[in-house]
Amino acid sequence: MKGRFVSFDALRFLAIVLVVLQHAVYNYSGEVQSSGVVLGLYMSAKIGLVLFIMLSGCLLLDRDYTTTESIKKHYFVRMKNMFITFSLWVLIWDFFNVWFAHRGLSIGLLIKDLFWIQTTNSVPAPLNSTQVGWNYLWYMPLILFLYLILPYLSVSLRELPHLASRMLTTGLLVVGSILPTVNSLRWWDGKAGIELNQWLSIDKFGVWAVAVFVLGFVIKRDILKKYNLLFLWGVAIVIQTLAVLWTNYLIDLHHRMFDFRFSSVNTLVLSVVVFETFRRIKIQSEFWTKCFMQLSRMAFGVYVLHRPIQFLLTRYVFEGQKSLGVAMLQFVIPLGVSVLLVYLLNKVDIVKKWLFMN
Repeated sequence: MKGRFVSFDALRFLAIVLVVLQHAVYNYSGEVQSSGVVLGLYMSAKIGLVLFIMLSGCLLLDRDYTTTESIKKHYFVRMKNMFITFSLWVLIWDFFNVWFAHRGLSIGLLIKDLFWIQTTNSVPAPLNSTQVGWNYLWYMPLILFLYLILPYLSVSLRELPHLASRMLTTGLLVVGSILPTVNSLRWWDGKAGIELNQWLSIDKFGVWAVAVFVLGFVIKRDILKKYNLLFLWGVAIVIQTLAVLWTNYLIDLHHRMFDFRFSSVNTLVLSVVVFETFRRIKIQSEFWTKCFMQLSRMAFGVYVLHRPIQFLLTRYVFEGQKSLGVAMLQFVIPLGVSVLLVYLLNKVDIVKKWLFMN
């Protein structure tokens, strides 16, 4: 399709595949602690979320939001439909938890979940946890937040000179990525983290998400074109390898799991290099164009379906089993089943529109 970055369609599906892989490996932390290879696989798969946010910024921040019609379309069509879809999945997940995890459900709790008011840890719980909540749906309110500020970001970035937009992105990354990475290491060593003054304090994960969102837009302006891809991959591999070795060392030293955040520097660097690689790929084949466009449309459906399938497999097929082989099955089976279900359910128009946003 003329004017379409088909490689970004492929990247979108790859991002969701990596999310499924990360969830599969995460739940076998006993294996992660004893294997540097599995630890590296888990840490590298974390780029899935980063890639998706970066890709969204790259594609959405370039649109025009300066007319009344475009603003109305953004807020009253796109965001409204997105909010309805997300709310439906919260309801589905809540009722799944009533059956699967015997979670109590009241009108108050239902309203609380629908408006994304959450007091529990947002980190995905182990597969055998009874405190399931909507932990893997935490990504949805993050996307709604980014869509909420999208027109303001887009107009501001268009008005700013290239240098100013780069400086803004750098500042956001310092607060949202570099500080959290340093703090992760300091907290592990029992030291106090480095925080901003309380009057300047803001949610650093939100800052990181905005920074990555903007970073996708900035990279699209060819700021990395002067660098050879082999050089970029060399830098990313060295940083990621050092992060994995250091993490493995800390785990062996203290005999407990240590985990860098999504916002860690090593994850960010690897994400940028993968993103830039796909940005430079030009796909001309009509077959692969159709294939990647179809897979891209399935990405959201795979995201919302894979986690319940992993839970069901753990309880009824792999209960008590923790090995790399089982982790890979927990990756391959939910991915394949999710793709098949989304493909079939997309044939029903109401499901395609309201559950899978196609």
